[in-house]
Amino acid sequence: MTIRDLIDPANVPNLQIHRIAGLKKDAFLERVACVRAIRGLDERRELTWYPTTAREWTLWEDIHNAVNKGEFGNVGVREDYYPFGLVLPRPLHNLFERNDLAVIQRQVVAYLATVLAYDPDGEKFIPDQVFPPVAQMAQQARAELYPEQVDQNLLWEEFLPDVDKAFTTYSGAPAFEFLRFPPYTQRPHDVTSRWWIDSEFHLGYGSYYFTGTDWKTLIVEKGDDALMRSESDKETWELWLHAFKLGGLNLGSEASFFATPAVRGTIYVIRQEGSDHYKIGWTTAENPAARLRSLQTGSPKKLELIGHFSAASRTTEGTVHRLFSTHRTSGEWFTLTEQQVSDLLDPAWRRSQQIN
Repeated sequence: MTIRDLIDPANVPNLQIHRIAGLKKDAFLERVACVRAIRGLDERRELTWYPTTAREWTLWEDIHNAVNKGEFGNVGVREDYYPFGLVLPRPLHNLFERNDLAVIQRQVVAYLATVLAYDPDGEKFIPDQVFPPVAQMAQQARAELYPEQVDQNLLWEEFLPDVDKAFTTYSGAPAFEFLRFPPYTQRPHDVTSRWWIDSEFHLGYGSYYFTGTDWKTLIVEKGDDALMRSESDKETWELWLHAFKLGGLNLGSEASFFATPAVRGTIYVIRQEGSDHYKIGWTTAENPAARLRSLQTGSPKKLELIGHFSAASRTTEGTVHRLFSTHRTSGEWFTLTEQQVSDLLDPAWRRSQQIN
């Protein structure tokens, strides 16, 4: 399977590439005016939920920064290459876009803790193979989440409710879809293909780039090269060019092996009685009843709580608002159908949308 085999891939362009050259956008565009295609590369064994090195662990943060902040400082391309963008499977892109980094990291740790608890070989390999700070967190999480000895005769399906409970306790969300099948032989084919899983522990993604030679010829020496190579792609270049002409700015972030823990909360759905007018909001309380009372005080119309669900971070609220943005009437109020509300309150639907 290659980048071109992905259905509905997500293209994440590097809109700050000109800054590396110390050029303004117009000047950079002049130097790449002769280019007609750009080289592409499959990064097959980079992003993993079994990180054995600091590089493998921090790649989660690097790609999260690329998707959400436009920062491409270290996204898996060779050091002598210049990254122009990434191509991600759509579910993986949604995962990065719709979840705090801390939630994603803690999901990976919860997975390793689950392997330690469920797999008799886990204790043999994880402490020695996994990146030490992550292995230590996984061992601590295993003690917290699975204090009792797990029955090794349990089928995975029988153990799964305990797994989701453990993941929710530790990360604020049930296990991500690709983490719900630790025995990789049991992972459904559709999950493997949609997430571009190319081995037991790795998610595939693609990048497109200039080599050091390309950069020197085109950017430094102002030379001429259309970059029409066997590994190059015209459509990807045209897409990057279009995005670059419209692109904006980004901000930096503090460096750390672990992100600041996300603040968990509750997403609630409140309706004006007898209407299709719904408020989708966030509260740090587990039960939004107090929030309902507060809203009712300032509303002349009767309000009713339709449902609520736990959220791994405040990011979830923004994600839901974006999904229903075309139905927004004002602020946090939306005009929705009963089916849309039913979907939002359905854990399976939320998992399919990477809403956690």
